Amino acid sequence: MHGYSTGHHDHPVSGVGTLLFLVLIVVAVMLFFSIRGLIRDARSLVDDEIKPSLKALRDSANSIKGVASVATGAGVSAAGGNAVKAMTFAMAARRGIGMIRGRKK
Repeated sequence: MHGYSTGHHDHPVSGVGTLLFLVLIVVAVMLFFSIRGLIRDARSLVDDEIKPSLKALRDSANSIKGVASVATGAGVSAAGGNAVKAMTFAMAARRGIGMIRGRKK
């Protein structure tokens, strides 16, 4: 008699589903470690390259502020004060550009 069987049979689809699930887990683990490595590299870049450049730029700005305050405190005329400010701004911009160019290799 041919009919429907009530017994449990393994279907090939369930094996494929299990295999795909395992592949998905492996890919997810690999993706996790790749992202973790990228985050570590980004932090290293910030700590090793960007923070020292920003500190040097901040130090330059502070020294230029000091020069400008000495120049204005010494009684430099308004026209002369503007010239000093323009020159110190130009020096700061030149130094900043030089630092940025020096970092690129």
